[in-house]
Amino acid sequence: MKLCIMLLVIVLTCLALKSNADKEQDVQAQRKIDLASILGEDDHDDKFTQKMINVEKQNQQKWDNLGDGPLSVECNSNNGEALYRVKSVFINWRRDRRWKWDCRKVANKPMSDCSWTPYINKWGGPIDKKCPANFVLTGIKSVHLNAKEDRRWKLKCCQAPGYTTTDCKKTKKLNIYGSKFDHETFKEGAIVGLHTLQHINNRDRAWQMFECKYTAKQEPNQPPAVKSRHFFFVPYDMLANLNPWG
Repeated sequence: MKLCIMLLVIVLTCLALKSNADKEQDVQAQRKIDLASILGEDDHDDKFTQKMINVEKQNQQKWDNLGDGPLSVECNSNNGEALYRVKSVFINWRRDRRWKWDCRKVANKPMSDCSWTPYINKWGGPIDKKCPANFVLTGIKSVHLNAKEDRRWKLKCCQAPGYTTTDCKKTKKLNIYGSKFDHETFKEGAIVGLHTLQHINNRDRAWQMFECKYTAKQEPNQPPAVKSRHFFFVPYDMLANLNPWG
């Protein structure tokens, strides 16, 4: 009886592994079909994949990552910079996104207390992460895994001494699944976090950003300065010797 159960477990495990392998082959086959359609070719061998990779590399200056490749962006925190704009396009044949994150100066002094988060999401899991109060997003990293067709993310948060985050909000959804987007924060604003869910079937995410106004703290009002008054002492004997009538 035990032997039969063990054999059954082995058979079921083999079937599960075969099913996963078949699914991966189907995904790869669909990628090549999509790629051939993009290039207007009938053949589906690897030379077309290489063509598309070459196109991606030619356009690399426009983006911070290749499809399926790692992403790493850091602003110049010594110059008081933070992330304020993000663009993205979905590459269907890769089941991944290309990204462009832009920085601008948001503080007139260097950032301090900078630190990287650990990964803020699991494969396929939700993302809902913000920097602490008075901190802004100054760097971002992610890695892609083909088996999951997803990315995991890390955030770098920094603070400029004497600056505070106000008027914080979460944007509306910036995209539908598979679509591109281009978002810029409001004046004096900076991105402070990310929010998204993954659509398992589309292998994509609909994105939202947390953003805040970042300004120097106002010093408390000081009472107006009182003008000093000067008094001069004249001895009495000098006044007695004065003759106002000449």
